[in-house]
Parts: sequence; C-alpha cells; structure tokens
Amino acid sequence: MFRGISQVFASALFGIHQSRISRILHETIDKMSEVFVPKYIGSHVFTNNIIHNHSPEWLKLLLPNAVATVDSTYIYLQKSCNFDNQKKSYCQHKANNLVKMMAMMLLDGKWFDTYGPYYSDGHNNDELIWNTLSDDSLEEYESKDLPVQRQQVHATFSRNDMFIGDRGFARCKGKWNLYTPDSICKGETQLTTGLLQDQKSNNWDDFLPAVIFAYNTGQHFSTKFSPFQLQYGQVPKLPPDQ
Repeated sequence: MFRGISQVFASALFGIHQSRISRILHETIDKMSEVFVPKYIGSHVFTNNIIHNHSPEWLKLLLPNAVATVDSTYIYLQKSCNFDNQKKSYCQHKANNLVKMMAMMLLDGKWFDTYGPYYSDGHNNDELIWNTLSDDSLEEYESKDLPVQRQQVHATFSRNDMFIGDRGFARCKGKWNLYTPDSICKGETQLTTGLLQDQKSNNWDDFLPAVIFAYNTGQHFSTKFSPFQLQYGQVPKLPPDQ
C-alpha cells in the first residue's frame, strides 16, 4: 500500500493470487478505518490548545500563529473501465492515474487529518481545494463530504491560525521581489535547457549533428576563434553563405 504498486505486480511479487491480494488490502483498509483512524487522526482527537502544543519552540518564534502544514498527496489508482473516471483521474503532471488527497500535518510531523479524495486532473489544484475548505464565501466544491470537512476545519481552528503551504505564489508577486535561481540564466525557463531531448529522453542523438556543427563553427570565449578556424585557418562557410 505504501509503495503504491498494482495488485498484479503484488500478486507476482508474493506469489499470491490477485483476488487474495485484493481481499487483504480491503481488510487492512477496513481495520485501519475502524480502529486506527478514529483513535489517532481527525479533528475530534485534537483541540486548538493541543494543536499549539505540537508546534516546536523555534517555529513559534518565527511564526507564532502557525499551526499546521497543508499539502496534497497522490494515491495510485488502477485503470478504470469507466472512461469518465479514467479521464478525470489521469494526472498529466505525474503521467499516471491517481487520486488526490489534501493532507494536513501538525508542525511536529504528526498527522492531523486528510480531506478528499479528489480527481487529479487540472481542475483540482491545491489552492482551489484548500480555499474551498477554509472559506465559507466560495461555492460548494464537487465533493459530498465537503460540508462536513469544512465544519471540522472551522470548529478546530481559529481565524488567526496560520497554515504553511507551497501555493499562493501569484498572490505574493506584487509584494515581493522575484529573483531567478543561479542554476537558470535570466530569461531562461526549465524547458529551454531541455531542448536537446524530448519528454521521454529518447531522441537526443537526432540533435548531435546540429550541436557538433554549432560547436565547431561558433566563436569560443577563451580563444576568440572557432575550432574550425584553428584547424583549417579560415572562416567556415555556413549554409546561408553559400
């Protein structure tokens, strides 16, 4: 379950019939839902005072109102025979069929609760899901459990509590100065550095002749000459010059 491997692979790995693998997984999930989850996870386990006690002292100095971290996690989903579910569960970013869970973790690493599941297509980004869970003014989201989950969040946390996440970049653009990391030149994107290979990295050899030609005919910074000039003593004739 932790590795997210398929039942077919698990059946071959352990030498057990696939139906038995499926039965074991269902029994494990049922037992965890009945025994472990109600006792250790969920808003009914924690009060606001207990949550603040789970914040490390050094983090209280930096962010006094921070109470939890929020991020999404993906769970592997086997291919569905339903085309609509197959389409909505396909994540282009991960290139696999997945369902998304919005997870909330206390600042000392203890799990608080999970919300979902949600489809992993482009209509379910992290910021939209979290804003819908936390903001009453937004419209109802496509989840039958959302009203209950939203009530749990509002009942456990106060208005001044701060959540740490990795979204909200667009809202910070007007307040902060943006700098390009040193590993990428200014004006260059991550895709620009990968123009010599396609998404599956299997056609890099098609570009070798053009790369070698550009290297041999281009002027080098150290010598101020191209390798062609150093070897043949003349300026190379490029295709546009012919």
